[in-house]
Amino acid sequence: MRLTQFKTIKITLLFLCLSFSLFAQTGGKAKITGILKDAQTQETIPFATAVLTDKATKANVKLAQTDMNGAFTLPDLPAGTFTFKISFVGYQTMVRDNVVITPTSGTLNFGEIKMKTAAGNALKDVTVTAQKATMQLGIDKKVFSVDQSLVSEG
Repeated sequence: MRLTQFKTIKITLLFLCLSFSLFAQTGGKAKITGILKDAQTQETIPFATAVLTDKATKANVKLAQTDMNGAFTLPDLPAGTFTFKISFVGYQTMVRDNVVITPTSGTLNFGEIKMKTAAGNALKDVTVTAQKATMQLGIDKKVFSVDQSLVSEG
């Protein structure tokens, strides 16, 4: 009698442990993945910002940054309708409206996203000019530059 109760308890505990692990597998959380590339050069764009915003509340749900290979992942997304934006300095912001995520969505792969350079945002050359310091302090000496002295100009 006591042995059958022990077996029943063992089987019940085993069943509970297995059922908890099954619940852990069915989270219903979706994720969005993709790779960001330059439209002209086809090179990946690292360190761009990807933002998923709730369409109803306008609140940011998830933020991510592209890695060195231009890849991004927005994991553990709740169900709803969202706006997806990805931006980087010198490029036009790319927007995908009405991104619908359901509990059964799984992974939404946006594939390769091509970004175009922004018109008028081209960076120009910068020239830095400086003068050498009149006096340099070393560990055991002071070096005075006579070239820049007002006395040497006459």
